[in-house]
Formats: sequence, C-alpha cells, structure tokens
Amino acid sequence: MHAQSGLPIIAIVGVAVALVGGLLMLLAFTGRTPQNTTVKPAGNLTPEKQTVALIPPPESKDTPSDPVAGTQESSGPRNKPEDPARTETVNKEFDERRQQWADKLLDEAREFARKKPDDVRGMRDKLNVIVRSYRSTPAGEEASRMLADLKLPPEQVIEGNLAADPGMESGGLGVWKNWGAGAVYNKESRTGLFCARISKDNSGGIFQKLMNLKPNTTYELSGWAKSKNEPIWLGVKEFGGAEKKVSTSESDYKQLKLTFTPDRSSATIFVWKDKGKVSGFADDLCVLEIGPGIPDPPAPPAPADLLADDPAWKSATNLLAQLDAKALLESAVQKDGAIQVPKSPRSRV
Repeated sequence: MHAQSGLPIIAIVGVAVALVGGLLMLLAFTGRTPQNTTVKPAGNLTPEKQTVALIPPPESKDTPSDPVAGTQESSGPRNKPEDPARTETVNKEFDERRQQWADKLLDEAREFARKKPDDVRGMRDKLNVIVRSYRSTPAGEEASRMLADLKLPPEQVIEGNLAADPGMESGGLGVWKNWGAGAVYNKESRTGLFCARISKDNSGGIFQKLMNLKPNTTYELSGWAKSKNEPIWLGVKEFGGAEKKVSTSESDYKQLKLTFTPDRSSATIFVWKDKGKVSGFADDLCVLEIGPGIPDPPAPPAPADLLADDPAWKSATNLLAQLDAKALLESAVQKDGAIQVPKSPRSRV
C-alpha cells in the first residue's frame, strides 16, 4: 500500500518540475528583444526613452567591415583590367582613320590648286584646316610645308589713296568704326592677310570719316566686295550731297565704283550689309581725287521742310493772306453800331 501511494507523488513532482522548466524557458524567450525593433512605449514615456538601444550583431567572416567594400562585392565581380593588346589595337585603328582623313583632305587641296591656281587664298584656307586638325599626321606635316611655301598676294597699294588702312592690314578696325556687325577677318581677303567681314547675324558694317577733302572737287570711291546672293553695299554720305552707294551679290570679289563731289572738307565712306544667311566681305578700299567738279545736289530735305524756304511758296502764301483780309473787310456786316467780321474760311476752328 505504501508502494502504491508513492507513484502518484513522483508523477506530481515530475509534472511540477516540467511546468517550472517550461515557465522558465517561456520567460527567457519573452524577455529578449529582437534586433532592429522598437519597444512599444508604456505610459507617458518621452520619445527618447521609447527606443531601446540595439547591439549590432557580431561580424562574421562573410560580412565585410567596410560597407563600400561590401557593396562592391555584392554588386558582382570586379571589372577586369583592360587588355593592353586590345587597347593598342583600338588606338592603332584610330590613328589609321585619322591618317586616311588627312590624306583625303590633302588630295582635295591639291586638286583645288590644280583647278584654281590663282586662288591662293582658297588654297591657304584648305591647308589651314589640315594643319589645325591633323598636324601630327604625315599629311598634316606636308600641309604645313606647303602652307609655308605658299606665296600670298601682297596688299594692293595705290598711290594717292585717301582711305586709311584700306586693306585692314593693321589687323584691327583702327580708323574704321564698327556699325554693329563689322570686324577684321584673317580669311577671305583679296590681297594681304586681312579684310573686312560683315556678319550675317546682324545688319551693320564699317565706316571711316575722311577729312581734309577739297570742296567742289570730284573724288572716286572704289573697293572690292563679295556676298553670295545677298547685296553688300559700298557708299559715301555726309559730304553735302545725297547718299551714294553701289552693291554686289557675287560670291567672288567684284570691284565697285562711284564718284562724289563734296561741298565741304569731310565725308564718310562705308561698307554695309543687311542681316541675312551669309556674311559679306570687303577689301582694298580706295578714295582718289579726280579733279574739279560741280558739287552733287544736296540731299532732299524732310517732307515738312520741302517748301518752307521756297520764294514762290512764300509769295503765294502772302498773296493768299492779303486776299483773305480783303474778303473779310468786304463781307463785314454792321449791326447795332458794331462791325461783325465773319471767320476766315482759311482760319482754324
């Protein structure tokens, strides 16, 4: 009977031990806070006290300490170094193509010289392109030698020319003034190294004030200009007569001429071009004295002043005023001892 009563006691103790162990394990697991989580605030705790500081997990052998290094490794395998043989092949192909282009441009320049042996400036421009872009190639070196041997035509010098710096060979505007679109250009010149260029982007030009002219003396203004399919003007003004100008729309240089006879000792010569699709060029301007002459007719006055100083107009105006006065007197009407004079039909209301 004692043996039978001992079995339940042992079973009860075993169950109790199991329950205590389970409770302890439950408390152990519920007491740990998972990483990267925030404990739900209890009560009216401040925000600073709501967040539990977390301990980062220990580094493993597979986890790099450098985040950048880790990113690089996670993004895939590192780029392989370039193959030196491949790089050399690409550079060689590039150099061969540059040489081919330079040879092509040099052949075109030689063909141009054969067809237009007198167009030295055009040949110079083509050689300059090769030298600037392909100087290190054999064709570029050959173009440099050809450019050095090229004989450019000297500036045209005309004795007695009253225009200063007629070919812009000073390299700057100097005595020439800019009208908003003019400049000195080191290409496209007819002679020498420079010419005037009138930009296509704006209407404008260049001008120069001539002094010490002889009144009642005829002068000839001439110059060379070109502007493909758009007029470029050479002219003179402010000399006492009406403005004079001539133009060309040729793609090659064409000489323009005109004469003027001032009634004073000064005049203004100019080159002008309107805004368009192409730029215009001018070179070798010249002003020469021809001899005595009759001054050109003055420029027409403004419309309001056309008859202001005309004697016939003054006489007619005075006559009309007298006729108006006579008519007013004849039509005067006496009434109540007073003379009433009606308004003149010419008077303003």
